[in-house]
Amino acid sequence: MPEQRRYRELLERIKEAHRRHADAYHKARSTYGVSRKAHEATAQEREAFYAELKFFDEGVIQPLTKVFLAGEPVAVSEVIELLEVDVPAFRVGYTKEWYYRKLKRVQLSPAQAERLKAIAMLRCSSKEYRREDSELRRLMIRLADHQFLQSLRNLPVSTNPYVRRKRALMLEVILRGRKDLVGLPRRSFFVGVVDGVQNDFADGAVGEAHVFEQVEDAGAIARGNEAGAGGISSGTGRRSLFCS
Repeated sequence: MPEQRRYRELLERIKEAHRRHADAYHKARSTYGVSRKAHEATAQEREAFYAELKFFDEGVIQPLTKVFLAGEPVAVSEVIELLEVDVPAFRVGYTKEWYYRKLKRVQLSPAQAERLKAIAMLRCSSKEYRREDSELRRLMIRLADHQFLQSLRNLPVSTNPYVRRKRALMLEVILRGRKDLVGLPRRSFFVGVVDGVQNDFADGAVGEAHVFEQVEDAGAIARGNEAGAGGISSGTGRRSLFCS
């Protein structure tokens, strides 16, 4: 997708400009300490970094957000293209977080919903932290179905405890908000999550064993509903994007 390639290029430019400024500033600090001279010595790198941020915000995000909030159906697909680009550029996590939050109230076509679920699956396999992941999990409360949960179960069991924790957290958040999905046959589904995986979440973070315990008690899952389990529209017509 040309638009997606453009988003990736812009985010990579922000990331690189941020790195150059950070490197220059750390070097200046070793010479001048935390002082005005250190800031003056890195003025060029700082201005280049700010210029990239300004261009992306004013030239891309603001126009996209304007048509998105105006209810233009084409804007949803463009937003999803941005969300599909996984480049950890400066402050982009806040932007994606905001879009995920708004998408919970947007009428989505089946194809758009599938693209968002594909992003969620990739995030459950990633070793890297992303600020927007929590809002993506909440969006999945609305979009998840039995097929999505089965695909989540079919992910290879990672040896990385952080990856296992993220998958378990995705399950827990969805099942808390979707009582209709609790009835999935427990043994056939959760065997892939629990069996053969050492529970190494002694720090109190969510782990696979904790998810299994939540499933044992459907009442516990039902508590703490994070969002309504709204359906997905057919996407026909030009009604407002936002659900009532």
